[in-house]
Amino acid sequence: MVAPYVTIVTYLLRRTLAIIPLIMKEHAETEIVSKVIDDIVKRRKELGLSHQRLAEGAHLNRSAISLIESKKRTPSLLTVLKICGVLDLSLADILKKHEL
Repeated sequence: MVAPYVTIVTYLLRRTLAIIPLIMKEHAETEIVSKVIDDIVKRRKELGLSHQRLAEGAHLNRSAISLIESKKRTPSLLTVLKICGVLDLSLADILKKHEL
């Protein structure tokens, strides 16, 4: 007969090992989003655009741009593409640049 604590430890170990890839994936996704946002901020500043002007061009509100740039909100793919369109950036080029 297997001691109850062995069963509990085995269960917890299996659950932990199952979660590790998810945590690693989430970290990688966060890193990718962070790099894309950094490039967006850099380009907006190069063009001398305010949050308001970028928001108007992308049909978003100013606070959304501010939250995205401060990394308090993760933008959807559509939002990133709208912003990139206004900034004349290619998302594919950004991803290639960072080898993502």
